[in-house]
Amino acid sequence: MSQNRFSPRAFTMPLAAFTMAGLLFVYTRSSIRMARQNAQMQREASRTRTSSSSSSEGGAE
Repeated sequence: MSQNRFSPRAFTMPLAAFTMAGLLFVYTRSSIRMARQNAQMQREASRTRTSSSSSSEGGAE
């Protein structure tokens, strides 16, 4: 009475764990990349607002 050690049930949990780990990795990397892009856009917008407001103040006199 030998049992089959390599049944589909034996691979279900490891496959699910690796799938979840892969999804978490991809989500984390994309989230960090999007946060960096957002911060860069906000820095550029802040610089643009600062330079345009300082130049308009000087020309009003």
